[in-house]
Amino acid sequence: MTVSVPDAGFSPEVVSAVEDALRAFAKALRAVQLYLPNNPTRAQSVEQARQAFARVWTYLTPLDLQVREASFTLDDRVVYQDVERAGESLPWLLYRDGLRSLSFLPGFETQDLEILLALLHRARTASTDDDDLVTMLWVADVAHLTYRYVENSGASDFVMASGDRPGVATQAAGELPLAVPPAETQPPGDGPPGLVRPEDFESTLYFLDPREAAYLQDELKREYTEDQRRLVLASLFDIIELQADVGAQREALAILDQLVLEF
Repeated sequence: MTVSVPDAGFSPEVVSAVEDALRAFAKALRAVQLYLPNNPTRAQSVEQARQAFARVWTYLTPLDLQVREASFTLDDRVVYQDVERAGESLPWLLYRDGLRSLSFLPGFETQDLEILLALLHRARTASTDDDDLVTMLWVADVAHLTYRYVENSGASDFVMASGDRPGVATQAAGELPLAVPPAETQPPGDGPPGLVRPEDFESTLYFLDPREAAYLQDELKREYTEDQRRLVLASLFDIIELQADVGAQREALAILDQLVLEF
C-alpha cells in the first residue's frame, strides 16, 4: 500500500529509495547522451530508472524534491549531489534555467521518464537561440511531473508553477502581484467587448529573456570596442579593387593616402 510520509522526517528506507531512483535517473541520462536509441546499454539504464522510481511509490507519493545548484534535497536532506561535474551536473542543468522544485507522481516512470530524459539531453546541447528547459517542459506538457521555477522579469523574481495558466504568475512572498490584462468584457462606455487597449498591458511583462539581453550586451560591447579604422580602410580597398571607374579609384586612393597619414 502506498503511504504519504509526513514532512517531519523520512525513514532511512524512504531516503534510500529516493537516492537510488535519482542515481538511476542520472545514469540513464548519461546513457541517453552516449548511446543511440537502439543501444541495449541505453535501454537497460532507462529500464533500471523506471524500476527505481516504481519502488519509490511503495514509500512515498508524490516525490517532492527541491533543486539546488549541485544537489537535490528531500525535506532539506540531500538525496543526490554532484559537485565534481559542476556545470555539467544534473542539478545544475535544472537550476540554471530557473527550476527550483520538482514533484513526481506515480506513472512518471512509464509515461514521462523518457520524455524528461530527451528534454534534458536537448537542454544540455542547446545553443543560446534554442528554447530553455522550462519552455520545453511547458510544450511537452508532461502529465506526471509538476515543477516550480523562478522567472526573472527584469525587476523582481516571480515563482511560476507548471499548472499555472500562461501569463499568470503566483507572486513570491513579499512581492507585488504581477499585472495581467483582464479577460473580462470592458465596462460600458470603454469600447466594444474584446477591444484591446494599450493601457491594459503592463510593459514589465515584456522584458527580454536573460539570454537575449546578454546577447544584445555582447553585441553592443563588440560594436563599441571594434576598431572602426580597419573597417574604413577595408571599404576603401574594396572600392579600389571592385570599381571600374578610374575617377572613383583615384578618389578612394586620395582618401586612403590621407587616412594612412592620420592613422
